[in-house]
Amino acid sequence: MSGRVIVVGSVNIDLVARVPHLPHPGETVTGGIYERHHGGKGGNQAVAAARLRRPTLFIGATGDDTFEIDARRALSSERVDVSMVASLAGQPTGIALILVDATGENEIAVVPGANGAIEMATSATAWPDSVRSSAMSCWSAMRSLSTSSARPSSAATPQARPPS
Repeated sequence: MSGRVIVVGSVNIDLVARVPHLPHPGETVTGGIYERHHGGKGGNQAVAAARLRRPTLFIGATGDDTFEIDARRALSSERVDVSMVASLAGQPTGIALILVDATGENEIAVVPGANGAIEMATSATAWPDSVRSSAMSCWSAMRSLSTSSARPSSAATPQARPPS
């Protein structure tokens, strides 16, 4: 099998707390173990493809915060091409806050940050032709499967700056 894998999606930093039990509303649970992982559905897919030794391009966005470099480095270290990852000024990189109890049950809150601010249809005009057709097909499929109808308008979309 040959060819390049192009993944259009989200990249997050996962902040995980392993706690004795999940808190009830208003309850604070102390103790446990804290872990930080790299995630996002798109980021995970890109890493999986790269680990299968497929040339992999990731298209997405990070914020311009302290997690940006970490998220890019995590993908790059897995041999994922991050040249099409936008850095959105004024936006945070996406995070997932994950609580896991002793039985493995979890509660997750995702703050999409830059993932939710990028408007693929607008920014895609700057993509090379070889990427645009494949990525737009993926984006269309992602949009049709989305459970959220809230999308930023192109007028409200932050301008992406080139990766540093």
